[in-house]
Amino acid sequence: AVVIHRIELIEWNAPVASVCIDCSKGTYIRSIANDLGEQLGCGAFLSNLVRIRSGPFTLDDAWTLRELVELDLVQEWESVAVHPDAALEELDGLVLDDDSASEWGFGRPVGVTGDGGEWARVYDRNGMWLGIAHNDQLSGRWRPSKVVGEAA
Repeated sequence: AVVIHRIELIEWNAPVASVCIDCSKGTYIRSIANDLGEQLGCGAFLSNLVRIRSGPFTLDDAWTLRELVELDLVQEWESVAVHPDAALEELDGLVLDDDSASEWGFGRPVGVTGDGGEWARVYDRNGMWLGIAHNDQLSGRWRPSKVVGEAA
């Protein structure tokens, strides 16, 4: 199921409408354009799409290709790169002790206290990102879904 939080008509220059849609992932904007055309009885199609937000990222976070070409990426890497777990910031984090981090590294479930959510980011005690865990409600353990780092 998709959720449409808001649809706003931004501009109307007949026959072109500019619309801003705030929606959940999985929404096909081309289908919404088609559906609007059907409801209006005139047909419609998508001629341009600009994604202004995806998860926690906005256009303000984006770099143009021209900007990247002009940068010395070796010198500027820290200002350009985003840590991979930044896309998961809405998930709670679990911090593993050394023994649990070792078990995690072998793909084994770990029994650590979490908030009871379904998914969590996982870190070792030094703050290294180790991956993503899925909460197995039946066993009370967190199962590795993605293992991306090694524990120290």
